[in-house]
Amino acid sequence: MIRPAEPDIAELATIAARRGRGLRPALLRLHAQAFASATRRDRRTIQTFEALASGLIPLVPPEMLAEIADILLPVDQTPPGIMDLLVARMSGRGRDDPSQAASRPGLDQATAMSLCALLRPDVDLALARNPHLRIDGHLLEELVGRAAPDCGPLALALLARAEPGLLHRATLYRAADAPTRAKIREGLTLRLAVSAALPPRQVSAARRTRILKHAVRRDLPSLLAEVGRGLKMPAPPAWRTSDILEAELLALALTALGLPHADCERVFLTVDPDQAHSVAYVFRLAGICRTTDPAVAAHVLGLGTAPRRSARLAGTEARPRLAGTKARAASATPALRTRRPGATVPDGRRSRSTKGPGRS
Repeated sequence: MIRPAEPDIAELATIAARRGRGLRPALLRLHAQAFASATRRDRRTIQTFEALASGLIPLVPPEMLAEIADILLPVDQTPPGIMDLLVARMSGRGRDDPSQAASRPGLDQATAMSLCALLRPDVDLALARNPHLRIDGHLLEELVGRAAPDCGPLALALLARAEPGLLHRATLYRAADAPTRAKIREGLTLRLAVSAALPPRQVSAARRTRILKHAVRRDLPSLLAEVGRGLKMPAPPAWRTSDILEAELLALALTALGLPHADCERVFLTVDPDQAHSVAYVFRLAGICRTTDPAVAAHVLGLGTAPRRSARLAGTEARPRLAGTKARAASATPALRTRRPGATVPDGRRSRSTKGPGRS
């Protein structure tokens, strides 16, 4: 007998959270009725319903919960926590239940996922700061994806945890302190295998001339626009050289672009004279340019030109999936496609896909 697929808790709760109030009571009622009328409720079924209901109940107006309570009250296997939450909501209490629930010591993964699907920043932060909860898998990917754009308190809370791996930390690079950023670059250099078949990017002579000219003229916006075009960024970066972290990002961008180290130093010595007076400032940025592989720099910046991961490491660490962030730069570079081992093409023969007019 084929077991029916269980609902995607995060997806269902996300739909309810995004499509207005009308859908939330209906979805909660539907699953309450399905749970009450089930002929068999195993442990997994009960846990699934508890996770879904705990995420939806805070979203449903209290006056609409009496019907849900009537449906579930006769069912002996209704989780006690659900009835307690219903009572709290109907009595006007528990308005802060989602964020409070995210801080509970005994929070399980299924409930954490349903809370994450509420798309509430305060709940996300409470989950990230909960020391008793293990954050990994899909939950970690969701939280990292939401923290990446602004790299605020959520990113700091995630960086303080042990679960995020190197690729997740690279996604949160802008929120990290200087020692952590150095460890991220060093780790990427060691962990990402740069294919020997991919020659390092080299900046064209014309673009190199334009970059140095903008630097001499102290025209930072034009310099950033030129760098953005060279790296095929969707929009020119708005980095400030007065901010050391943003200056580091510029150093990484020049490195990813393939600008020679001496030229990178020349940029930092001329584009902002106020900062160039600081030997420590120039030395720090020049050190980043000298010690960072261009492919690693591209990876940290979220560009699509970074290295291929080695086969030994492929699949050992979940690549962060940035939910709801199609416009955001991918945090991990996809592995280059390679021919299946042992699959060869005999000399003098082509596959059908390469034949025909206009194909080579």
